[in-house]
Amino acid sequence: MGDCFSSEYDNIPVDGLQQPLALIQGPDGYIYDPAVAHTFMMRDKMFSWSGNDASVKDMHGNKWFQIDSRVFSMHDKCTLIDARGNELAGYRKRLMATRRTAHITIERNGQTLAVATIRQQSHFQNQHNADADIYIYPTPQDVEGSVSYSGMTPSITVDGSTLRRTKKYNFMCGRTKIAHARRKNTHMTSSRDTYFLKVGFNVDIAFLTMCTLAMDELFVAKK
Repeated sequence: MGDCFSSEYDNIPVDGLQQPLALIQGPDGYIYDPAVAHTFMMRDKMFSWSGNDASVKDMHGNKWFQIDSRVFSMHDKCTLIDARGNELAGYRKRLMATRRTAHITIERNGQTLAVATIRQQSHFQNQHNADADIYIYPTPQDVEGSVSYSGMTPSITVDGSTLRRTKKYNFMCGRTKIAHARRKNTHMTSSRDTYFLKVGFNVDIAFLTMCTLAMDELFVAKK
């Protein structure tokens, strides 16, 4: 995958998928655009304890999601909420894992179920590399039980770098870049600690928002 400075995937444009990648369902259905890509501004959770700062907005300033990160410091969990206050998905870090690992979860019939697992690719990757595999489960798995991706092929690979001020993640389905997230710390208040996330067409926006948050939590906040 990518090295500390650049990646072969950086210059590939964000594209979409022929068939929708839809994992997280809201009250009005799955959240993706079948025709065009969208770009969002996502404030870094570790600096966003107030409600406004934890918002995920499009480039027109419209609020799409809220990140409830109040339990991060104690339980390594958080929740994604839509603009109307409906809980959509969760993040749960897998403790005692041999590699950095987290689950993207949903709630169903009183159970917390993993729809996907994000796992560091290698123990031996450079400290500034943030390369990971994302395993998507055909059937969501109970996180209180034994969540297993043994024998599975990753559905998405993440080519990432956390070098110095810039954090970036290329989300790849094979050779197709379905999303790109980038954060560059500057002295400008408007862009400080903000991820710019571009999500391709037919790609679940809520899911990629949670994947970006998970990558930051696994590879930046917990270093």
